Amino acid sequence: MRPIREQAALAPVLLPAVFMLVFVRVSPDFDHVWPAAAPPWWLSMALAGFTLFGVIYLFVLERAILRGRAGEKLRAQGEAPEVFMALMGAVMFFSPVSMGILASYFGLPLLHFGIYAAGSVVGIAFWNWRYRKAIQRALSSSSS
Repeated sequence: MRPIREQAALAPVLLPAVFMLVFVRVSPDFDHVWPAAAPPWWLSMALAGFTLFGVIYLFVLERAILRGRAGEKLRAQGEAPEVFMALMGAVMFFSPVSMGILASYFGLPLLHFGIYAAGSVVGIAFWNWRYRKAIQRALSSSSS
């Protein structure tokens, strides 16, 4: 597994791609929003179900990793399962935004996308606050 600093180095490469996708979704004149068709009835329900499943699965995975054999295996390899869960939580809470961008191309209203984005920011902030000590230890050990 690569150190956190090497993984963070990919952010300047990936971040412009997200802004470009959103720019394509909303044209510069803001009079024309693509797609013009109404979204399918099931789109919002599918995205909400995916988000709910991801959050529930995250807590189930947390319990399995921190209290199960997987956590013991990680500790035996010299890895901290808390750091693994901190990264996994950030990824799982970011997934509604990724799915929201994809769903917006199929007609999801931008207001709904904004709600999912705000919920993801709150979720990531909560998860990182919850694992703040593990993240601090991981950053201090990678710097030395």
